[in-house]
Amino acid sequence: MKLVIKIAKNELRNLFFSPVAWFVTIVFLLMCAFFYTSIIYPWAKQTHLILQNNPDFAKMATGSATAGIFQGFFGSILPNLYLFVPLLTMSILSREVNNGTIKLLYSSPVKLRQIVLGKYLALMIYNLILVSLTGIFIVSGFFDIRSLEYPQLLSAILGFYLLLCALTAIGLFMSSLTTYPIVSAIASFTIPFILAWYFPVRENYWHGDDDDESYWIPKRGPLKGKRLTNYYGTRFKNAWEVASHTAGRLSELESKTRSFTETFFSSSLPPYVLEAVSSQASILRTNTCMLLEGKQFFGFEGCGDDEHNGWMNCSHVWNYEQALPFLFPELERSARAGDSIAAAAFERGGQAVGLAIAAAAAICDLDLAVIGGGIARADDLLFDPIRRALAVHAGLSFLRGLRVVRAERDDSGLVGAAALALLWRC
Repeated sequence: MKLVIKIAKNELRNLFFSPVAWFVTIVFLLMCAFFYTSIIYPWAKQTHLILQNNPDFAKMATGSATAGIFQGFFGSILPNLYLFVPLLTMSILSREVNNGTIKLLYSSPVKLRQIVLGKYLALMIYNLILVSLTGIFIVSGFFDIRSLEYPQLLSAILGFYLLLCALTAIGLFMSSLTTYPIVSAIASFTIPFILAWYFPVRENYWHGDDDDESYWIPKRGPLKGKRLTNYYGTRFKNAWEVASHTAGRLSELESKTRSFTETFFSSSLPPYVLEAVSSQASILRTNTCMLLEGKQFFGFEGCGDDEHNGWMNCSHVWNYEQALPFLFPELERSARAGDSIAAAAFERGGQAVGLAIAAAAAICDLDLAVIGGGIARADDLLFDPIRRALAVHAGLSFLRGLRVVRAERDDSGLVGAAALALLWRC
């Protein structure tokens, strides 16, 4: 261990004897300052204006200022880390070869792993210096934010440091493959590394200890603590299989992603429509949604760091959400069929719609009722309870031939309204 520490000290000395470490430190500090001030200034200005118009705003506000400011701060820094790491690691091993000192290391009573660990330890210590620079702005936040949330910031710093160490490990590996620092730096930029994770089971943490599903469905018990298997947990055995699968299809996945994006944003729709639709479609790949074993899809109304709202599925939200049925109709059907609460909501809703149709048909002598819009994509989940309601409530003789069908077009309501407007105009 003493040899490892000596190698680390020598490597740190070499880092700061060269201008590279000083350059990276100064540029990183300037970048952090830019991102922090660009976030905190408009935040403070907006808060000041709101308080001028509504002095009680501070009592009503429920959002986290720590999350609002520092999520943007760290989120802006992380995508730029790859610009700094290759400068630090590009010559950390190749320098020994080019200077001829590698022969001295090999001939000395030092093992190869001690050399690598010593140099990596030096990089980890330097990474602490970079992390301490972000601490300057956290201390500033202590004076700017009234109730700073320390657990969130400490976990963010830890994650930031571990990611930085992972990137420097990749750069160190690249430096061992070539004697040319530039080649090592470019390789650190261009060679893809796949970081995979594998969490096949999730536990219900979003319910309270006393929440009971029997309120909705009889013969059900407490919900908190139930174990749910993710869909990918049935496809892969471990993180290595996930990484292998991704690596084998990386070109195909990238091509399909680019094709979808280019096709979507080349539409002639107005930019504000494209922005609204794309922002909602992206929710399908967030923690707001879950895909469990059997391809059962579940969607919350919203989610936060440690809680969810409108759980499994939030019917009054997902009944009018359109991205899922258009992009993944199979998942839409699974959401409707696999969730007992959603099925119960469809039963109650279908009964109510059937009762309303029966009443309208009795007054207006209707022969046909057409249901359109995204909700009509639920098919039998919606239409079966409607038909059952009609069988009970549409008992008059002239209503026996009443039919309820799905509209042939999703925009039938819009087309019908336009036709009616033209008819009135004539």
